[in-house]
Amino acid sequence: MNKIGIIGCGKWSDNVKREIVKNKNFELRAITCRNKYYFNKKNTKIYSNYEQMIEDENLDCLYVAADPKVNFDVLKFVSKRKMPIIFEKPLCYNYKEAKFFLENAKNNNHIILNNLPNIYSETFNETKKFYELNKNNIKKINIIEGGRGPIRKNINPIQDWSTHSISYILKLSNEKINKIKYQILNYKNSYSFNILYNITLNTKINIKILNGNNFKKKIRSIKFYLNNGESYHNDLINHKIFLKNKQLFTNSFSPLSSLLNEFNSSINNSYTKSNYENLKIAAETVKIIEKQI
Repeated sequence: MNKIGIIGCGKWSDNVKREIVKNKNFELRAITCRNKYYFNKKNTKIYSNYEQMIEDENLDCLYVAADPKVNFDVLKFVSKRKMPIIFEKPLCYNYKEAKFFLENAKNNNHIILNNLPNIYSETFNETKKFYELNKNNIKKINIIEGGRGPIRKNINPIQDWSTHSISYILKLSNEKINKIKYQILNYKNSYSFNILYNITLNTKINIKILNGNNFKKKIRSIKFYLNNGESYHNDLINHKIFLKNKQLFTNSFSPLSSLLNEFNSSINNSYTKSNYENLKIAAETVKIIEKQI
């Protein structure tokens, strides 16, 4: 089993902890946490700084469930060790930093994964197959991903939510975005608003993406509208796929579980081209979103 440590202890890290504990490939050794509430967690060793945790626990790998600044700082600290790492999205604040992640992965064969759940969901592979078979008959694609929050002063809602959707389109189409227009909607303040994108690819499929943290309720949905009037729906909350309202597929594992399995495979079999391609998509997503902020 791979001895793993978690850096970060917010609400999301509780999900990460549960999935790691369930996964037979990993042994959770400790968590780095600055929030005193989490210091009372039973059966979990807590450190106040990740440097000490890494030194004391003789860890094989890390899961960083924090913010982009912590991501960048941790990578600098462990880059010479080449310790395998999963980073939460957004990967970093700007493309200059993103290139540092890419250089470490490529030049040092450093195993670096970014948690892009839309891509690591089993529904993605099924949707990719459908897209390749039907892209000449797809009239438009609508993506809606947002919710009531989270509200975070250190992460713009575009970075938080649009990372999901933009990376998905890049991976799905295997194309660069030629043209992107956007408008801000439901603006509450600089930490709470929605954004509507109109995107053009070489395929000339019309793509609209609505993201943000000022929705009335959480929604995550991708729909393809075909020229024959049929629709293909990827429900990203329940991880199910429908064609003409008939269910075609459902995940066997959560996206986070699939990510951890991919991480384990990479550790055991060395870094793969697929890993690096996904990291490139994460970096390209950072580049695209940076221009909208």
